[in-house]
Amino acid sequence: MEHIQSTYQGRPCCVAQMTIGNTAFTVISVQSDHASETACQKLKRLILDNASPQRLLSENSKAS
Repeated sequence: MEHIQSTYQGRPCCVAQMTIGNTAFTVISVQSDHASETACQKLKRLILDNASPQRLLSENSKAS
């Protein structure tokens, strides 16, 4: 997968390109001017909000 930093309509963006078989996929990610969190922060929040308490305890125990 290839990642390119670029601009889209004058705003910073990330372009990811990947080919699977005979199909080429291009994803352009542009952050909203009104975003209150980054994509990484949002993903982390969504994962933690949907994780069960037992799984969180288990994962934290392994890190120690």
